[in-house]
Amino acid sequence: MTTRIFKVNGREFEVEILGSVGPTTTVRVNRNLYEVTTQGSGPAQVSPRGPAVPLPQRAPDPKPRPSPASTDKPEVQVGKGEREVKAPMPGTVLEIRVQQGQRVQSGQGLLVLESMKMENVVPSPAEGTVVRILVKEGQQVGSGEVLLILGE
Repeated sequence: MTTRIFKVNGREFEVEILGSVGPTTTVRVNRNLYEVTTQGSGPAQVSPRGPAVPLPQRAPDPKPRPSPASTDKPEVQVGKGEREVKAPMPGTVLEIRVQQGQRVQSGQGLLVLESMKMENVVPSPAEGTVVRILVKEGQQVGSGEVLLILGE
């Protein structure tokens, strides 16, 4: 499944490309399914044709793959009055905006995660002091992975 941004009449749309059969591709735009048919090398014709026919299901993978959130990292120990700040989604740490020992306000941007080609600022859940930073810029993180520890 691929997601792309398309511009139509000056408006941008996020389009999930679900699958293709011959010249017809099934896409999802704003929770609505469409069939897009290409004719030759010209522009595609888009037709809302009601619910698209479900695509055939692939056979399950014989060996289970670990989820992005499952890592071999040790569990983080949090002291009394400390709070974990976790990754809301899997991604890459692009920028760390705070330093250990720094006071932060509730809602202040702590770091930036890139996920699905979008930059997402991870805000502080509360006022406090940065006790430990557990990630580095450029590091891949899984959803729910602890990024840093905030203290009172």
